[in-house]
Order: sequence, then C-alpha cells, then structure tokens
Amino acid sequence: MKILAVDTASYSCSTAIVENEKLIAEITIVNGQTHSKHLLGMIKYVLEIGNVKLEELDGFAVNKGPGSFTGLRIGLSTIQGLSVALGKPVVGVSGLDVLASEVAWINIDTVCAMLDAGRGEVYSVVYHYKNALLQIKEDEKAASPSDIIAPIKTSFEKQDKTQSQAYNENQVLFVGSGSVVYKELIQEEMNTRVLFAPENSNIIKAQVIASLAQPMFKSKEAGNFLFVPSYIRRSDAEINYK
Repeated sequence: MKILAVDTASYSCSTAIVENEKLIAEITIVNGQTHSKHLLGMIKYVLEIGNVKLEELDGFAVNKGPGSFTGLRIGLSTIQGLSVALGKPVVGVSGLDVLASEVAWINIDTVCAMLDAGRGEVYSVVYHYKNALLQIKEDEKAASPSDIIAPIKTSFEKQDKTQSQAYNENQVLFVGSGSVVYKELIQEEMNTRVLFAPENSNIIKAQVIASLAQPMFKSKEAGNFLFVPSYIRRSDAEINYK
C-alpha cells in the first residue's frame, strides 16, 4: 500500500511516500522556520517527484508526538484533513519510536530516545533490544535528563553485581535532539557507559514513520478518526493559566 507520512513535531520537517517497504520519495528540511510555511508545498513536491496522485494513496501516517505542541497540530490537522477528504485511513506513530528504530541496527541492548522538551526537560523512553529486536518499551515520560538517566545507571549497577561483568560492558545508546542538547551532562552521568547516535539519526524521518505505520494498517489500528496527540505534559499556557 502507498502511504504518505509526515513529521512536523520536531525541529525538522519531513514528508515521504512509501509503497510497502519501498521508498518512493522523501524530503526533509531543517531550517528553524515554522512548518506551516512548508508542509503543503513539501507534500505536493513528493507527490510530483514520486509520480503519485493524491487519490492513489492508500493511507496516511503522522508523528503523533511527543514534540512541539504547535508543530504537532500543524501535521495532525493537515493529515487528518486529507484523510477525511479522501476517505483514507490514518495512523499516528510515536516520534520516539521512530528515533529508536533508526538506530535499531546498532548492536546494543539499551537505547534511550530523547527529545528536547524545553524548560530543562526531555521527552524520553528507554527501549531494550536483543539481537536488534525490540523486547521491552518503557513508558514515555517528560522529566529532567538526570531523572531519565538515574534508573538506567541503577539497572546497570545491578547487572554488574549479578553477572560479574566489567563495569563498562553495559552501555546505552542515546538518540534524538535531547541527547544533543544535554550531551555533556549525559557523558558526565554515564561516564564510559554511553554511546551517541550518528548525527543524522537524531532527525525524525517520514520514511521511518511510514515503515512503522505499515503493520498498524494491517492490524486495523488505522481509521478515519481524530486521534489525540501524545503531548505527555501540559502546555505552557495550561501550566500558567490561573
């Protein structure tokens, strides 16, 4: 099936068309401007260069968060509007899942996806892999980087005692904008037990959103509905409201 996927929830803006597991066209920009200026033009562009008509699409996928509240609404409203207009299903994919998937090929058991959330916090989730296959996904949360790191360190220390292995054999791979912003703090907290993803892997790509969406369409998780974004925490307006 042909899927149009978009991400507007992060500092980058990405759009792609994927047919089954084959990438047809993709464009990703990182320029700091509001995504509302580019999204519709980017969708038109990938349709043109991919030689795909809008009505030929079988469904839509979008980054449902967490991320920028304004950015989330731009992508969600655009894709849900297309879904309703064309009568095609839509699914939402976690941006943190996308980041973790981009580095799943690296031979490491623990991955921490981390997006900068502002106010000294990150959106984050820890994934546990075995032979590049996801075993456990912990809960998504918004917290300080130190609060995210603390249980990882505790877990590693327990493993060291029970498995009698060298302290630095267990490592965690950090990926995402939060790991870039707080790199020095992470290195200080984790010492030699930390790895950082390649720079390009810190960008959420629409192609990966589409790939993760494929099984969701097959399992009937998709629908023509207005799903709730994954904000995780309240907006500044809600926090400051009196």
